[in-house]
Amino acid sequence: MQICFGKDFFAAVGKLKNAKDLAAVNAFIQKFQSNPANPGISLERVEGAKDPNIWSTHVGKDVRVIVHKTSDVWTLLYAAHHDDAYRWARHVKLENHPKTGNLQVVH
Repeated sequence: MQICFGKDFFAAVGKLKNAKDLAAVNAFIQKFQSNPANPGISLERVEGAKDPNIWSTHVGKDVRVIVHKTSDVWTLLYAAHHDDAYRWARHVKLENHPKTGNLQVVH
């Protein structure tokens, strides 16, 4: 299993101003990298998402991390407070770039 980070993930994390939120995201990243199947990681499909492979997990009281899963690749895409994270997740789709083959977020 491979874990990747979307190009905007850390910029989104940087917008979280609360130290507890930042610490929760950092702890989640470490836990997720160790074992994405860890039972303590509560993954839920994002209802209404354009892409059926978009998932959400809660990290902290009100913060969600949005991830994309293909067969054996997890990509951490976005982190924000609950409503903002779900709004973002419902409006994106991931596709492979036609020339490079890289996974890209399409809004």
